[in-house]
Amino acid sequence: MEGEELARRGPVAVRGPTARLRYGRRTRAWLAGVALAVGGLALHVFLAEPAEARRQQPTDSQATAQNAPEALRQRREAAERGDAEAQHDLGVMYAEGEGVAEDDHEAARWFRKAAEQGYAPAQHNLGFMYALGHGVAEDDEEALRWFRKAAEQELAMAQYSVGLVYANGEGVEKDVDEAARWFRKSAEQGFAQAQHRLGLLYANGEGVPRDRDEAMRWYGEAAKQGHQEALRAWTAEFVRSEREAAELGDPAAQFNLGQIYESRRAVREALRWYRKAAEQGLAQAQHNLAVKYANGDGVQQDYGEAAKWYRKAAVQGVAQAQHNLGSMYVHAQGVGKNLREAASWFRKSAEGGFAPAQHKLGKMYASGEGVAKDLVQAYAWLVLAAAQHEDAEEDRRSFRTLMTAKEISEAEHLSTQLVD
Repeated sequence: MEGEELARRGPVAVRGPTARLRYGRRTRAWLAGVALAVGGLALHVFLAEPAEARRQQPTDSQATAQNAPEALRQRREAAERGDAEAQHDLGVMYAEGEGVAEDDHEAARWFRKAAEQGYAPAQHNLGFMYALGHGVAEDDEEALRWFRKAAEQELAMAQYSVGLVYANGEGVEKDVDEAARWFRKSAEQGFAQAQHRLGLLYANGEGVPRDRDEAMRWYGEAAKQGHQEALRAWTAEFVRSEREAAELGDPAAQFNLGQIYESRRAVREALRWYRKAAEQGLAQAQHNLAVKYANGDGVQQDYGEAAKWYRKAAVQGVAQAQHNLGSMYVHAQGVGKNLREAASWFRKSAEGGFAPAQHKLGKMYASGEGVAKDLVQAYAWLVLAAAQHEDAEEDRRSFRTLMTAKEISEAEHLSTQLVD
């Protein structure tokens, strides 16, 4: 599996924000992309960024290569003077082969020096070395001891690692209650992997009461940070929840399920759920069903049915449906051509802030089609539409040349009163 392959290659640091990790004076951090597979789970290494690198960030790879010997010399001198952070950074360099020959024994030695001074990232990395058997004899109990020391200093990644150890029973008796406790500590600090794991525990009722809402909450928090497994879990849980509600007749859930199927290009299934919600009076579902009939998408094109469903949604105030119904009156699609009726529906939609309707209504006032010709009204609606619609801006500029300064002033004032 991918984690096992990464583990064989060793730690690989990548930059990542860690403002929420509490570990003294550090302001930035490196988060390793390496994962150790443990019973299907993963331990992640926390690797600190060298102090000198924080003070003077290289602008390109050539500058990095030129500065590496000097950075190494300074770091080694600081480490030998007993600077715990420098000791840890030197351990990272040996673990990664960064500026020095890769040497797990040296890495572990420097991690230990920093860890014994209480430096939490080093404690966690030393625990990781014991868990892997890199540079030291593999020892699950010793790994847990160092993970715990770092975790007790509120290092979120270490709290997550302690949780994994208890979840898997590595070097300690398996204890899902204790795993949940440590995952929660880490998750509450914003550590995405812990948030995902806590979500799984809530979904399965392991170590915590089974609670779908809590599971989705923690999946969601992890997904916001780009955790793909959490996103998939959240989606699966959401679909399962919506399907259950939809099958019980909840129109909002039926509509949501329709959208899910549409996003998966399962148009006929989407149509089926939109119809169920629309028949219960859900306005947005009525609009979406009308769109399907208007476009012949998943169903035979039928302007009459489209107009029927647009009207139902329009009466309930869906601005897009009001606009589309107005367009059907303009083009005599499913209804007789009636520009006055079109203008009436465009106005309702325009007053709801829908830019295409504002644009069309402005042009109708300019031409006197469906409404009495009124240049001030025309320009006022074009001003509103132009704020959202590029084509309307072109028409506004063109129309402006036909108006007096007084008319323009009146129209601009009117535009501030037309929409709430």
